[in-house]
Amino acid sequence: MHFCSRRCRNLYCKKCATQTAQILLYGIKDDAKVCERCFGELINENSYIRLHRPLLLRGESFNKPTMMGLQARVVELRLIGDMRTLIYDDVQQRSEPREISLKHIRKISVVGLTAFALKTHDKTYEFEADSSSTQKKWIDAIKMGVEVARYCI
Repeated sequence: MHFCSRRCRNLYCKKCATQTAQILLYGIKDDAKVCERCFGELINENSYIRLHRPLLLRGESFNKPTMMGLQARVVELRLIGDMRTLIYDDVQQRSEPREISLKHIRKISVVGLTAFALKTHDKTYEFEADSSSTQKKWIDAIKMGVEVARYCI
């Protein structure tokens, strides 16, 4: 019998725990034995940690339309240390940061050429990037972050 070294910690026979993988979320860089289910989740999780999480942690400046849409303010959007929460700060006013839980994001959509919207159960947050490539990178990173947050963080 073998323990799955990932989250489930279940016992498996040698036949059912044939996969090995790094578990980057726990800082395990050497391959560890994992069950089939956890192996599939680790593919996405490790990709997120290597490719997308650094972008989200670094943060980016975006324009955020005001309620009437007549003007925009500059906000800094980034992932905070708990790895489950995006925050955005108003760069000009230095107001209290607002939080968006990755687990509560229900829909991520493209808005125009460079903007995107994050929809939770009760609110929509819109951010306008400086380019369509920045828009795409952030949409991809947030989508992966939402997926990983829902099953493991």
